[in-house]
Amino acid sequence: MRGSARTSLVRPAARCPVPYELTVFAHPTGLAVAAPGGARLVPWSLVADLLSDPELVLHTMVMGDLSAWDSERLFLALAAGDAEALRLIASFAWIPRTAVQSLPRYPKPWAGFIDLDVLVGDFSAACCRAGMVLPGSDPLVDVLLIENLLQRQRGQLAVRARLQQDYPWLGEAAWLATTGQLAEQVVLQGLRRAQVWRSVPAGSCVVRTLVGADGLAAHRYQGLQSPEVRTAVAALWSSTAHWDERGHLAVEGPAQQVFAIGGARIALGVGGLHSMDEPGIIEGPLIDLDVTSYYPSLIARDGIAPPQVPEFAQRTHALLQRRLEAKRLGDGVASTALKYVINSLYGQLGNARSGLFSPADALRVVLTGQVHLLQLMDGIVSSGGEIISANTDGIVVRTENWSEVATAWESITGLRLERTHYHRLWRTSVNDYVAVDQHGDLVKAKGRFGGGDEDDHVRRSAAPIIARAVIEFLIHQRPLAATINDAQDPALFLLWRRANGLHWCGHAIDAPVVRWMVAKNGTPLTQSTAQRVSSTVAAHAWIVIDPAQCSLHELDRGWYIHAAQDLVDQVLGTYAGAKQLTLFE
Repeated sequence: MRGSARTSLVRPAARCPVPYELTVFAHPTGLAVAAPGGARLVPWSLVADLLSDPELVLHTMVMGDLSAWDSERLFLALAAGDAEALRLIASFAWIPRTAVQSLPRYPKPWAGFIDLDVLVGDFSAACCRAGMVLPGSDPLVDVLLIENLLQRQRGQLAVRARLQQDYPWLGEAAWLATTGQLAEQVVLQGLRRAQVWRSVPAGSCVVRTLVGADGLAAHRYQGLQSPEVRTAVAALWSSTAHWDERGHLAVEGPAQQVFAIGGARIALGVGGLHSMDEPGIIEGPLIDLDVTSYYPSLIARDGIAPPQVPEFAQRTHALLQRRLEAKRLGDGVASTALKYVINSLYGQLGNARSGLFSPADALRVVLTGQVHLLQLMDGIVSSGGEIISANTDGIVVRTENWSEVATAWESITGLRLERTHYHRLWRTSVNDYVAVDQHGDLVKAKGRFGGGDEDDHVRRSAAPIIARAVIEFLIHQRPLAATINDAQDPALFLLWRRANGLHWCGHAIDAPVVRWMVAKNGTPLTQSTAQRVSSTVAAHAWIVIDPAQCSLHELDRGWYIHAAQDLVDQVLGTYAGAKQLTLFE
């Protein structure tokens, strides 16, 4: 019986010489296993034999708030038949991390343990983004959900496999670490975080000195022509950068004001330079100038490195060169793997738990970046151009002389710009916009116009049909009602968010997230605070567990039309509510 459990659930009777995969989910009644034709529940008394195979690769999701390493430790104890581990899982309550960390460390009987949580985030939120049924009390359903998510993440798994191949010292961290942790371990080249980590006392420095504007690279910051830009740079130079031992960063002084540059209102700070954009329609031709791998390139160019890892800048430069080579060779997997690592390096400088922690260097990177963007604006404004928008690593401008300005800026800074042309741009803010090219084809949709699920770790989402209807109206002048009334996919109408403090039908929602559609006969979804102050999240909500079982008969399409109209009104500045304007009224 013990032997038959493995062969019937997992693999054919003939043994294979290569690793094989098993998707599992731990439940008080046993281990749910995804198997051909469905899923089965293996009693805990048989699990030790099932998981004890050196060719086995496990896929699962983290339970509660356990880290990926803690989750594997719990699985190892369960596979060994540890009584305390069985007691913890049998409770199916919130498993304390300290309780798992007190379990003995058992030998690993399998080849690999892959935690999908590091790829997709929270289990329930991932199911919302994928339009799948929400996980619940049925372990057989839950394990099939994990299997479905696994198939959707095959590309990401290939990327992590490539990282493990190219950087063998990563070991199991290739499957268990977040992208930030992976970036740190790639650069540390086999050293453990504890071997290099250092505490950093609070400190401060004048920005001009921190950036090194009076040193060997002083020539990079000279020759500004626009009085507007000179004023902003002077304010930044005379401000003071502060940091503390927890990684909190701040800039105080004249740089805290808002600067008018080339028709835009520009704010500076530790979060990066950005414009304070007004809603509206911006006619082109426009050019979006984005700095390629901005912060990593600054680190490599200026030799910025934490004192405890002096090779950091050189290693960052090597990673940038490897990615360029991978792109040249058409190696998409390697290029994507390196992109994840490179883009996560800067964040580790400000992470107090990282072995790369160096808050002064984090400030040096972000403030140098702001000065260079101001220089780019100076070239645009001095040549008679207009600044349309700016955000951290690039600017959108309107000018006939952009090519000459961009080339000159690249020559001075040693950095590279990516150019994207827009014919027209609609926006409500700097982070919420949609743009088309000269043929009327969609080039970019961000924020509220992107549907809200671009990031794998977003905490809430608007119904995708709203952004779709607005884009169809703005670009093609298709009436909002036509797009919304024609849509028949329930997933397009679903909204979701974290369920902390939410109530529906008089009961607290006992789940990580809540998903609903707006229905004609829906019930209020309310939010209660610790002070028992209640507010309405949705006046007519109908909770949706499984989109496939969701009927659109009671759907209040009028609400979605009104929500889309509100977004259109924000762009057009009409706020007409009931009247749907065209772009030519």
